Amino acid sequence: MRNIAVQYFDTLEDVKSYILKTVPIECTIGIGHSATLQKINITHSLLERENIVYDKELAQNLEECKLIKKNALTADWYITSSNAISLDGRIVNVDHNGNRVVAISFGPDNVIIVVGRIEDFDILQKYQRKGFGTSVLKHLLEEARANCVEFVYLITDSGDTAKEMYKKCGFKKAGEKTELFFDLS
Repeated sequence: MRNIAVQYFDTLEDVKSYILKTVPIECTIGIGHSATLQKINITHSLLERENIVYDKELAQNLEECKLIKKNALTADWYITSSNAISLDGRIVNVDHNGNRVVAISFGPDNVIIVVGRIEDFDILQKYQRKGFGTSVLKHLLEEARANCVEFVYLITDSGDTAKEMYKKCGFKKAGEKTELFFDLS
């Protein structure tokens, strides 16, 4: 469907093995920034086997970062993650500067998108406080348990109205974190 071939893997190590078997050694590879790809250390593994890898995380400065992102668009392969892929094959990506979206849409002919976890879900306002969010969250927690997930964490905004629901589902506050973002471009 939508010209997307789907593979399912039980572990991140299985994902990494698949990528290393699928992507040829003699090709160039662009990497889209991804916590999941960093966790499996795919850039290092590809560099170790002597692929040419364009990963902006390797840049020493802003100019080099821009050049790497441009080179990634013309690589033979592009490996990235996405925020979600719907059941009907729609790719959902929220991107800082659009490099992943552009590469997926108009860049290399060969693209691998790794989607491994649920980052966010929302309940339409007219359905809030009716138990739908609790049902969805409890189902996700049951699926996690059934798949031997070791821990589940939740990051919420200070103004999030669903904090009572999180407590009902067994979440406990572990700490607070403040992040500040500055646009340096």
